[in-house]
Amino acid sequence: MKDHKVLSTLEEIKAISDPYRLKIITTFRRFKRAATVKEIADKLNETPAKVHYHVKKLEKVNILKLVDTKEINGIIAKYYRPTFDKFIIKHTENDKELSKIMLGETQRAIFNIYEDSKEIIFNEIANADLPKITNDDDDDVVESISSSTVYLTKKDLDEFAKLIHKFCDKDKEDKDTQKYHFFNVLFPIDDDK
Repeated sequence: MKDHKVLSTLEEIKAISDPYRLKIITTFRRFKRAATVKEIADKLNETPAKVHYHVKKLEKVNILKLVDTKEINGIIAKYYRPTFDKFIIKHTENDKELSKIMLGETQRAIFNIYEDSKEIIFNEIANADLPKITNDDDDDVVESISSSTVYLTKKDLDEFAKLIHKFCDKDKEDKDTQKYHFFNVLFPIDDDK
């Protein structure tokens, strides 16, 4: 799989800014292999027809790709996978009206990712036992929430992003592994504004 795809058309950005389609892409990634629409629908507790509709939209803009077919009990199973590890939204056209629409779609995509993460965390907090209280002498790591401004060179940024991806791509490795939800945004800030 290639490293990244630049999404630069309105059709591409609209396709990925839909929150349901983001869930579909995330579910495909969690399989770490090509998967069928039925497998994705089962994981999402949805009907295959609904997932199929969105998979076709994602396939049309080369975000998902049909990679294999197999006949299973007389039915042709189609296996899809994401075409890239990550997607970068970048608009280069000079049309101001189109730029406004693309900015809105980009903001919608970011908002939906944020909202999905917020929902996951709020649901986990609501269903969790009381959090552990630790002191300086305790070596246990507790759940963390942070917001920071960091100063990075291009090389630092690349190293940091690779480290994050390395940890996020890990599967459950042993019985002592705990599953965590991680949400991050790295975005350059213009100090002149």
